[in-house]
Amino acid sequence: MSISPLNLDSRIMSRNPQLDISISRGDVYQEGIGSIEQASVFGEAALQEILKDKKKQLARYVRTRSDNPESKEKHPVSFDNEALRRMHVTSVEDSLYELRNAFALSAYHFWETSIYRWYLEDNPREFSKNLGPYAKLKSVMAELHKRDPGIPNAPDSHLEAVCRLANILKHTSSTSCEWMKNHAPPELQSIKDQIGQMPPGRSVRLTNEQLTWIFNIIRRSGPGYRAN
Repeated sequence: MSISPLNLDSRIMSRNPQLDISISRGDVYQEGIGSIEQASVFGEAALQEILKDKKKQLARYVRTRSDNPESKEKHPVSFDNEALRRMHVTSVEDSLYELRNAFALSAYHFWETSIYRWYLEDNPREFSKNLGPYAKLKSVMAELHKRDPGIPNAPDSHLEAVCRLANILKHTSSTSCEWMKNHAPPELQSIKDQIGQMPPGRSVRLTNEQLTWIFNIIRRSGPGYRAN
């Protein structure tokens, strides 16, 4: 067995190097995905504040404008300004969905890159390697578990759904869209319903609750997970 040393403080290392590596991997993994989720929370809160402000501006404008029948002819610019303010609200709402989609992708890619990192730690002579699609990464995870029992033998059963969602978000994969139509878990039912209904240029839309669910799936798919 060949495991590259990690930069652990010798003062906190036990006499079991494998145990130290397992603990370190678990801590790093859970801290990493937790940090990504925290960033998503901050981003969501910031955009919600912007959206709240834009809606206030629109409401204030509508409340104070002239509503007589001749206003549109006499003051066409004021009506254009209202349309512009409504567009601003829509733009921020769209940005919220884009933010959630970006963090969903980031969460899944964090799991992928973690598998690669652990594989290369255990195989230091391999500088680069394409480990293949999800099914292959899942089998690599099982092999890693044999060397390091701290790594789960398999990811959470719903991780494939997260993988398929990532493919839909990134590539609008027709294969993954078809998979989602037939196998979407209850938590992603709204995604299934959106497939085939999306206008050109727009991706599926995640709710904040779905993004939280995705983060939990990623947590359970790596080492160091502790159920609350």
